[in-house]
Amino acid sequence: MQFIFNFILYRKSFFLFLILEMLCFYWLFTNEGYQQSVFLNSANGIVGAASASTQQIKTYFYLKEENESLLLALAKSKTQQVGSFRLDTPRWYKVGDSSTQRYLYTVAQVVNSTTNFKNNYITLNKGSADGIKPLSAVVNQSGVVGVVKDVSKHFSTVLSVINRNSTIPAKIEKSNYTGTLVWDGVDYRFATLSEVPSEVKLKKGDRIVSNEYSAIFPSDVAIGTVESSSVVSGSSMQAVKIRLSVNFKQLSNVFIVLDLEKSERDSLENKMNSLLNN
Repeated sequence: MQFIFNFILYRKSFFLFLILEMLCFYWLFTNEGYQQSVFLNSANGIVGAASASTQQIKTYFYLKEENESLLLALAKSKTQQVGSFRLDTPRWYKVGDSSTQRYLYTVAQVVNSTTNFKNNYITLNKGSADGIKPLSAVVNQSGVVGVVKDVSKHFSTVLSVINRNSTIPAKIEKSNYTGTLVWDGVDYRFATLSEVPSEVKLKKGDRIVSNEYSAIFPSDVAIGTVESSSVVSGSSMQAVKIRLSVNFKQLSNVFIVLDLEKSERDSLENKMNSLLNN
């Protein structure tokens, strides 16, 4: 007790100031209407701001929960849409009597595609369950896209034109001179048409298309246009730079082509190759 008394006595000036300050505030806000209203308004403002902040926090968490519920409902709705289910039979489009038709087309969606590697590939949402087979041609409305390489039940991978392992028989449309389209792994917009004789006259813009020698692609499918050409040193051939007609950065939907005569042709040519190699 003596300690407390000594402490108050030592700090008497501070405690006296505090008591007088409290009396001043009491007289000010109990006797003057204006000062009292200012004080109350200030207090209400602070309390109101705190309440508003609390309400905003509550609203944020409520909206977050509501948004998550809407997303779940949307996901459930999309899952139940027709587009989320696989067809039991593939949609192959044909014209007239199938006994006289060579090619059938089915639409596939690109679910993955690369353009920044030396050996690029594409993944499609159609597989063996849809009748897709390896070595089928893949094209779109702009032209040649690639060749189906591997197939699973519901997906297939495609060896893209912009893959260094890709070789596509091609021809110069106006002259029918043939060559092989290859990619150097540099720019996804350009490829090279090799094995073109140096005497062949070319100009920028000449169309390059698939040729009849291809065992995969229908003939005359667009590949690109001539950008430039140069004679290969020490050779009678020229290398032709081709601007590809397909924009591989914007692939979305493609056509997979089923060749109804492929197995017959392959069987016959394999027999001939066996004879030549013996």
